[in-house]
Amino acid sequence: MAQAIPFNPPTTRTSPLQDNAIPYHTRYYRKSGRPSMKEKAQGQQYLTPDEEKALIAYLLLISKLGQPARIKLANTSSPQARTRLGLLRN
Repeated sequence: MAQAIPFNPPTTRTSPLQDNAIPYHTRYYRKSGRPSMKEKAQGQQYLTPDEEKALIAYLLLISKLGQPARIKLANTSSPQARTRLGLLRN
């Protein structure tokens, strides 16, 4: 009969930073404390999510009433909001 091969699980867990799927420079920047692109973008937002929703509702109401909306107001919102308002070009 064949002998069973003993299973020896790894004794240490590898860090996600040691994963080869993550590029070297990304691991370096994460380790040194640089924020991710998503975190950086959140810190640079002009409006809070609630203010953004209110602005979208206001702009949609104005356009529904037939009044021209000021593009300056729409440009202060996020790309997702501008997409919803139909202001982004493809």
